Amino acid sequence: MRHLVVAAVTAGLMVALAAPAAATEEEYLRELQPRYAFLTAQELLIEGQRACAALSAGVLAPDAVKMVSADLGISTGAAMDIVSRANLRLC
Repeated sequence: MRHLVVAAVTAGLMVALAAPAAATEEEYLRELQPRYAFLTAQELLIEGQRACAALSAGVLAPDAVKMVSADLGISTGAAMDIVSRANLRLC
């Protein structure tokens, strides 16, 4: 019986301490739209999702940044910010 109690407590702690659910598109946009008001929400989401797909396919982050920069015609710094936020919030 004691083993069951320990197992139940352990399971409860694992659930309580688990990482929060993946962030939402709204959080991603809330962080980026004020900085890049010249881009639409749709443009930011599409590029964020493309960056996630590229990263999950094994594309290196610098290459994903170049892709986003070329796609949107933006600076490397802005593209790096978008890829970084996408990786943190969308992927």
